[in-house]
Amino acid sequence: MPNIKEAQIIQYNLNEIVIRISKRDKYNLSDEKKLIEEVHHKISPNLLVKFEYVDEIEKTVTGKFRAVISKL
Repeated sequence: MPNIKEAQIIQYNLNEIVIRISKRDKYNLSDEKKLIEEVHHKISPNLLVKFEYVDEIEKTVTGKFRAVISKL
């Protein structure tokens, strides 16, 4: 999505994900709604989607970006 610099999905349990977003200036609630629609369409309509906004997504100690993190 053009209004997102970086995003990371973190799953803490089977029914919920957190999408961490580093947003651009034009990011708005319609972008958030679109993300929820995409998750419900591609993964599960029953999945709870939460958002966390950050300045940047932290990298691993080796400098790599992890797009998806499972804490299950």
